[in-house]
Amino acid sequence: VFLGFRGAGTNHIVDVETCVVASPAIQAVLPSLRERLLELGEGKGEVWLVSGGDEVAGSIEPEHQSKVAFGSKDVPVPVSDGHTLRAHPSLFVQANPHAVVDMSAHIEALAREAGGKNAVELFGGAGTFTLPLLKAGYSVQSYESNPSAQSPYEELTSDLGEAQFKLCNLYKEREPVPAPSSVDLVLSDPPRTGASDLIPWVVQSKARTVIWIACDVATGLRDASLLIEQGYELSSIRSFDMFPNTGHQELIMHFVLAT
Repeated sequence: VFLGFRGAGTNHIVDVETCVVASPAIQAVLPSLRERLLELGEGKGEVWLVSGGDEVAGSIEPEHQSKVAFGSKDVPVPVSDGHTLRAHPSLFVQANPHAVVDMSAHIEALAREAGGKNAVELFGGAGTFTLPLLKAGYSVQSYESNPSAQSPYEELTSDLGEAQFKLCNLYKEREPVPAPSSVDLVLSDPPRTGASDLIPWVVQSKARTVIWIACDVATGLRDASLLIEQGYELSSIRSFDMFPNTGHQELIMHFVLAT
């Protein structure tokens, strides 16, 4: 059984006995995972693992076959001080819970300082960064394209304030649909490709505050330059080491509408 990662620039699988950046819980299940893959027989595919505490939830996804569950159904993943997300393997969650908790605290502080009431969250996922907006006193409308994120989102945000999950493919629509009625703050956490196509809508919304998260420095700074060209001022930028031992950084950029 070859269990590992694709080599840089190739489809060749580099077998790994251990992964030095994985959680101890994931490290511990790798031998039993190999045994399960051996039982499934020949073939190729991907394995998705998510850990929370001592638990691991996994999904084995062979090519041209149905998914096979591995481990727990879902696990508790810390996303904010005192709050955990019940995450299953096919749900996107941030890779480093320690960094996420710090990022949430920073977002909450920025949102409190802005002092608005209505927030729109683009690429909201399962609500990881909805929490700090709710804790800062905002009503939140979150737009997300993955329908499997809705149930974890609603479970995570229940009893914390007014939060609405809107199913919307922002890359296709290029704006939130249905459109929000009033926007004081926009928070955007796009994939690595960024979200330059959404800048016109952000400008049109006239939101006084924009919090832009970027997991790729180049596309993040590109999107930042577009916001600045359209009348926003960069108030602060902070980097978080989401992926230790790599060159990747997670940026949180804070913009205010120039007056």
